[in-house]
Amino acid sequence: MKILTKDLIKIIAFGCIIALLHAFNQNIVDNQYKDYFSFILNNIPYFAFITIGYMGILSICYQILFINDCQNEHRELLLDIEEGKKLLTAKGFTQFN
Repeated sequence: MKILTKDLIKIIAFGCIIALLHAFNQNIVDNQYKDYFSFILNNIPYFAFITIGYMGILSICYQILFINDCQNEHRELLLDIEEGKKLLTAKGFTQFN
């Protein structure tokens, strides 16, 4: 049984990066890049929302472009239309476009 899944490992790694950036930002660790880390730390929520939005858009585009279930659905729809025409013909309707 695996204790840590891949997603949990990613979350822990992201948390460690955030903790390190926070340490740099609060001068816990002395560095020369305080302004750069401060910019990153202050804008992580925006970066996260933008990244999640892009992932959602790309996921939808991928599913639209590469999932090929339209042919099966098309055949099923044509069979339903033929069945409906037969049912209506049995009830007396004669004109179909």
